[in-house]
Amino acid sequence: MSCIVAFHGSGQTETSLDPFVDAIAPGSTRFLPRGGLVEKDGFTFFRRDDDLRIDPESLLEQARLWLVKRHLSEIMLVGYSSGAIFSEALLSLEPDRFSGAILLRPEPIATDFRFKDMGCKPILILSGQRDERRTVEAAITLKSQLANANAKVTLHNLNAGHGWANNGEDICRSRQWLLDTGILV
Repeated sequence: MSCIVAFHGSGQTETSLDPFVDAIAPGSTRFLPRGGLVEKDGFTFFRRDDDLRIDPESLLEQARLWLVKRHLSEIMLVGYSSGAIFSEALLSLEPDRFSGAILLRPEPIATDFRFKDMGCKPILILSGQRDERRTVEAAITLKSQLANANAKVTLHNLNAGHGWANNGEDICRSRQWLLDTGILV
């Protein structure tokens, strides 16, 4: 299995996704980076505009800087919320360095964003039907953008808000997807 790199959401820390990764891939090799920017009581990987819009150029620059400092390959990305958006940026810059991605409660970098060819890279998107920060349409747009770049995208719209589904469906769907794609053996 690839090394899992898990990017936390805004205002969280590097350990925020460790229980999730442990549940979907027990004993896996993992790297849990901390966002380099302080936000609330935690950290984030990029800043949004004051109106909460994403500045694609700024986001992509932060992702470029992150990639330059790390020489990892065959990485399985896991990103939650803004960490999912940061994962999208990494995928858009150097898709060949990644074996796949699990994007939890993501949104597109921009409505007209175009990814480089993904070469059938498997990507799982888990959105929430009652997400107070993201729309279901945002997940559908992202799925379309990734599919247009030849990614093999699976989208599940869970009975959840922005946080975890109460019934453990995030874990169940992610673990099953890892098994189905052959990433987890």
